[in-house]
Formats: sequence, C-alpha cells, structure tokens
Amino acid sequence: MNKIIIIGRLTQEPNISMTKSNKKVAKYVVAVDDGYGDNKTTDFINCASWEKGAEIIEKYCHKGTKVAVSGKLKVTNYEKDGEKKTYSYILADNCEFMESKKPEEKKPEVEEDDELPFD
Repeated sequence: MNKIIIIGRLTQEPNISMTKSNKKVAKYVVAVDDGYGDNKTTDFINCASWEKGAEIIEKYCHKGTKVAVSGKLKVTNYEKDGEKKTYSYILADNCEFMESKKPEEKKPEVEEDDELPFD
C-alpha cells in the first residue's frame, strides 16, 4: 500500500503549468513540522496536484496556507549532466484546507459611562 498524509503550510506560491496535452498541474512545497521545542525539525515535501485539484490549489492556496495533503509517494529517477538523480514527491489525490481566512470581527465600540443601566 502506498498512502501518505501530511499537514503543513505552503512555503511559496504554487507553480501552475500546463502539459503538452493541455492538462493543468500545480506543484507546491509543504513545510511539515515534527517534534517540539529544541527537538523541532521541519521537512519540506514536494507535492503535485493535477487537473481539478490543480485548479483548486491555484484558486485557494497561497504561501502560508495550512493544508492536509493525501496521496501516494512517487519517486522518479532521471539523469542530468551524466549524473543520476532521484526526485520524490506526493502525487496528491486530495488537498484539504485546515483553516479559514475570515475577516477579523470588530468589537463594537462602547462609550464609557459612569452610570450603569442596571443595579
């Protein structure tokens, strides 16, 4: 079974592109914290969403957005300048937003009055 779930924040604006076959892809990096205090570490995990998922990422996700990404781990081997390289990423099948950005509610201003309307 190949299933992975992470929760973290986007480290930068998603990179949106179109393939030669006219399919939209969103590539993004999620920072995932592990541990607490002095033992806290952060991993930066590459992710990719396709088509409808890419459209949602493009529309709603920005640097700092907290997301839960689930999908499968993909490992691609390739050669560059005669050197063998490996690239790992999550091929996302679901991306959920973990917080809502609601405008801050303003508290009504109250004038100070020495007389209280109740006893």
